[in-house]
Amino acid sequence: MHAKLLFCPLFKGIPPIEIDDILQSAPNQVLNFSDKELLQMRGDVVNELWIVLEGSVKGEMIDEMGKLVKIEDIHAGFPLAIAFVFSQNNHYPVNISAVGKVKMQKIPKKSVLIMMQKNHLFLQNFLTLISNKAKFLSDRIYFLSFKTIRQKIAHYILDELGANDTIFMKSSQQELADFFGIARPSLGRIFSELESEGIIRMEKKVIYIINRKKLVETMRS
Repeated sequence: MHAKLLFCPLFKGIPPIEIDDILQSAPNQVLNFSDKELLQMRGDVVNELWIVLEGSVKGEMIDEMGKLVKIEDIHAGFPLAIAFVFSQNNHYPVNISAVGKVKMQKIPKKSVLIMMQKNHLFLQNFLTLISNKAKFLSDRIYFLSFKTIRQKIAHYILDELGANDTIFMKSSQQELADFFGIARPSLGRIFSELESEGIIRMEKKVIYIINRKKLVETMRS
């Protein structure tokens, strides 16, 4: 058993000895991928459950303007495309590629069923993750409904804030630019506009909200 599986939400609450027992009960394999290698293409059939053991992978798609838009990063310890494993329309919705060297655990669909029957907590964790993924996709659709990048950035800031008025940016500006599907200078320009309008104040990776009402209006305008 790889150590990262101890942190995988699929195995939450399951003792290590039982995780070993679950994995040994059904065929599965560990595979390695190199940086930028394409693991799956949009439209490929989802016939297995993949879990990232080392490194990370990213999901990307092409928008209507032909731009590459990053949808999600999946880091070590987490599964990918879990909501599609047992779907009737079980096709990858995005391209999946490696970020750096990546080690993955590949578990065929039949093996997943055996593991569910073997351990009810594994089944419960699987269902919880599917529910969480449905919520994430719903939020993402809402995010993509905004017409301008300025609206999307305002929504992103408000979503990160919650009830607070200060946020620490976990991602770099380049990572955020990739997330929004724009050039880094364009992202910086919008942040500068929001700052000059007295809506936010930025200090390195910290954003202070000066006028939450105007920020909400920016998202809706």
